[in-house]
Amino acid sequence: MKYNEVINKIKKFKIDVKHGKITFDSEDSENLFETIEKELKIMDDFLSELLVSEDLSIFHNEYSSKDNLLKQCDNLNRIELEELIVQKKVFLDKLKNDRNEIIYYPISHNSFQKLAYEVSLFVIELENIFNEREVISKNPELTLTKKIALLKSLGFYDDIEILNGSNAYKAKITQLFTGGSLDTITKNIKNLDLDIKDIDAKYTSYTHVKDMKNLVSKIKSETRGK
Repeated sequence: MKYNEVINKIKKFKIDVKHGKITFDSEDSENLFETIEKELKIMDDFLSELLVSEDLSIFHNEYSSKDNLLKQCDNLNRIELEELIVQKKVFLDKLKNDRNEIIYYPISHNSFQKLAYEVSLFVIELENIFNEREVISKNPELTLTKKIALLKSLGFYDDIEILNGSNAYKAKITQLFTGGSLDTITKNIKNLDLDIKDIDAKYTSYTHVKDMKNLVSKIKSETRGK
């Protein structure tokens, strides 16, 4: 069964439960614990189906197999790999803080722990591959997050009057220069003007602004008089 077919099964199951089409019979009608255990078992089974779905790929949140990972990443360009890492981190955040947003919630504690553990290790492997690429490249292109930081350091978002508008608007214009997904760009731009306590640390452009200002100064110095 394909991934989306399993997702649709889960959605139908939840609708049936909500409208009383499916009930969890219990020997004791007041035994809430037994009812919860039955639901957890069903959702665990759904998660198991997802993890063996025939079209499960590196782009699905739950995917964590490290078999042939380097070869799979070879098919991704720099921005795609960078955004995949962010996507997995967003998923881990949901597992930690917003589990009710995950379609197969609730699952058992053991299933949750195993999934979070496996995806966390997978993110580390992806970051290692990304960082190794950066070292190997003699003249690496700026990452998406650094491109956004560069535009910020050049006054792109602050000094160009026509760019006054929402972060979504700025992101669409930025995308013309940088590529990448609008969601990732928008959240990086949003971080640029937030107080440190409000920043979403997964979107790291804000950490590169100073370095990009230094880069601009260096290039200006090196090209002065030429």
